[in-house]
Amino acid sequence: ETALLLLVISRAKDTEFLKPVVLDTARLLSDFARTKRHLEILASSPQSVVGIIMPHIVLRNLGLEDEEFDIVVRRALGSNYCMSTDRPNFRQMEMRWLHGLYNGTEATFDDLLTCSLLQCDLHPIFMRREDAYAITHAAMYLTDFGSHPPKQNVELLYKFDVFSSNTAAWCLADSDWDLLGEVLIAEEVFRSKSKEVS
Repeated sequence: ETALLLLVISRAKDTEFLKPVVLDTARLLSDFARTKRHLEILASSPQSVVGIIMPHIVLRNLGLEDEEFDIVVRRALGSNYCMSTDRPNFRQMEMRWLHGLYNGTEATFDDLLTCSLLQCDLHPIFMRREDAYAITHAAMYLTDFGSHPPKQNVELLYKFDVFSSNTAAWCLADSDWDLLGEVLIAEEVFRSKSKEVS
């Protein structure tokens, strides 16, 4: 989550004054995100790449290179076994988002969106907490954390609007501050028109 915070801050408008803090934090993060153990896991289990590479990609994009780590990440992403695990829909979106972030390209999700929970009628009374997290994460990946709006699908936007307002109320009633934070962030990025939202 520290790496995600650094990513969002680095993309935000008018945050030049935060650049020294971002780089200092990134340097600290590097010691924890690029360990020998991570290299061993990536080499022996490329399907575990999702949980490991995002901090590396963010650090690399901030100019903190680690060529040895990058070689292993590239091999893991290119491995035939990288996708040899069963991932829920939003985790598949995450994988594509990470590929795009790594390669500097925009990920596409049209095929995954058709079977996403975002296509369902959503209300917190009829869903698990994990489903709400899946929806918030899908919204974040679909918009690249607010870098671009989701495809203008009126029904999808309406369903997300109903989900976010009902789920926010549910979180307040249940004192679920973590999920409330996710819902508010997802709502902000899902409604964004440009990178300015960051």
